[in-house]
Amino acid sequence: MYARSLDDRVLTFDFALGLVHDNLLISDRETNSLWSQLHGKAIAGPEKDVPLRMVASIQTTWRHWHGMHPDSKVGMRQGDWGRRYWYHDPGKKQRRPEHDTSVLGLGVTMKGEALFVPLRAVEDGDYRVRLGREQIVIHARPSEFTAWAESNEGELLSAVLVYEPGWRSFFPGTRVFDPSINAKAAVRSGPDEDAPR
Repeated sequence: MYARSLDDRVLTFDFALGLVHDNLLISDRETNSLWSQLHGKAIAGPEKDVPLRMVASIQTTWRHWHGMHPDSKVGMRQGDWGRRYWYHDPGKKQRRPEHDTSVLGLGVTMKGEALFVPLRAVEDGDYRVRLGREQIVIHARPSEFTAWAESNEGELLSAVLVYEPGWRSFFPGTRVFDPSINAKAAVRSGPDEDAPR
């Protein structure tokens, strides 16, 4: 999730046609720049190479969210919803996006280091991990297809649910969390860090 404000302007975003490294593109209506959804930078247009400010968030299922916050209300807006969520097919055919949840995980970056936590490799639980010389907590809920990251003090961190091939394309030097390499890493809420592979 990114902040819509850029300097003193507020931008309005839509999905754009095409993919970069199998990842969606977005465009803004005000400058017509084209932005990489995962990398958070404009790749074409007047704002090329300008980064958006990432906002800490949790992407999850309604069931999981409602279980955590049963008094939640759903906000819906009628009217202009922007472009529909379709991938662009070079053969001029539109098709629904395909989602391979076997390669879904949490991507986190901190102080120049990147970490990918595959949901297939973890159980529902909380894992302490060292990243960018900081200890963080990964809350993994693969049963709900979600995970999020917090600081050691409980502050929500910027992270993204992402498919591993796309994450590796943008962050080729990423570490991959694998609790089977170091049994201590799998201790929920334990003090040890994961072992990279």
